[in-house]
Amino acid sequence: MGVSFMVIVWAGTFALMI
Repeated sequence: MGVSFMVIVWAGTFALMI
């Protein structure tokens, strides 16, 4: 469950960088 949350957070950070 924690892994899914981390993936969402990582995706959000990556989107902000772009």
